[in-house]
Amino acid sequence: MEDRDPFRFIAVLLGLFAFFLIYSIAIAQIMLGMALLAWCIKLLRERPVRIDWSPLIYPILLFIFISFISALASNDILLSLYSFKEMLLFGVLILALNNLERCGQIDRIFIAMFCSMALGSAYGLFHYFFLSSGGLVSRLDIFHHYLTTAELIMMVLLVLTARFLFYSDRPTYFLVPAYLLIMTALAFTYARSAWIGFIAGMIFLCCLRKPVLLAFLPLLFVLIYFVSPGEVGQRIRSILDRKDPTVSERIYFHQSGVAMIKDHPLLGVGPDLANEHYADYRVADAPDRFIPHLHSNIIQIGAERGLLGLAAWLYFFGQFFRDGRVAWRRKKGAKEKYLISGALAAVIGMLTAGFFEYNFGDSEIQMWTFFMMSTLYVILKENEREK
Repeated sequence: MEDRDPFRFIAVLLGLFAFFLIYSIAIAQIMLGMALLAWCIKLLRERPVRIDWSPLIYPILLFIFISFISALASNDILLSLYSFKEMLLFGVLILALNNLERCGQIDRIFIAMFCSMALGSAYGLFHYFFLSSGGLVSRLDIFHHYLTTAELIMMVLLVLTARFLFYSDRPTYFLVPAYLLIMTALAFTYARSAWIGFIAGMIFLCCLRKPVLLAFLPLLFVLIYFVSPGEVGQRIRSILDRKDPTVSERIYFHQSGVAMIKDHPLLGVGPDLANEHYADYRVADAPDRFIPHLHSNIIQIGAERGLLGLAAWLYFFGQFFRDGRVAWRRKKGAKEKYLISGALAAVIGMLTAGFFEYNFGDSEIQMWTFFMMSTLYVILKENEREK
């Protein structure tokens, strides 16, 4: 009889990480830290030591290297290098890839995330309707920031949509109330970037499932618009309104970021230094205040790390989508369809929202994105093992 892996509890720790991510980044990081410690002990006991790196290791290393050179070329080396702690989050991808073995494990972790998000959404909606004044000022927030909440909700909702579309042969009725709760919570975050990201992910999923479904999406969105409460509908209308203060601000921030790229095309102004240089590039009509970021992944990374850093970042996601295409062609069943399409849709949603927010600079979004990306390579690894 084959001995069971004594370190199989690492997958449980990863599931707890997924469950608690929506509530507390500290608890989620503790779960990751415990999983990392257990994996290190496992590696010390293994002979020979074997680590799966995935094809993403090359763009990751390139991105880190260019970021390091950019920091050395900046006018505040210490502050720029301090931001490198965020690079450790890439480790989530490697940790999950090496400690998840089967599609079933990933599905159980996703179910834990669905349940966690449903509970968080129920709490957020209760607080919004009964413990606050409601409206845009009191927008729904589960996490420490409504945009983080909205984009985590959006990504989880896309994975759950993929489950309904591609894994319908398994009973999923208990997830229908969860879906409705999470969808309602997304609406009351009033986060337009997350809404747009959700639409992009839905378009992708419909193309994979049945392109004819695309014909019904506009009707669905029109219906949602007309049944939406007043402030939600007003928020939808403001998406294309250049006179809306938050829309015009983003345009100004993007113009400032483009100006930084023009002056520092190769290596940028240095990691985590775009906000320090903002005053020098502020557009005349832009708000005269401190800003945390430039509200766009592409512009922020280009301004901070130059076009070389931006190219490495695009290479990272380009490699992921290329491998996603390979995984989709090799898929063997409904469960793999759901997991692959869900991971791809969630990353598409994140990147689309990232045209209007610097969500790649958000630790919670990064951790969940990297975990989602790892599932693709777990499936590819399982397929190779079964050949």
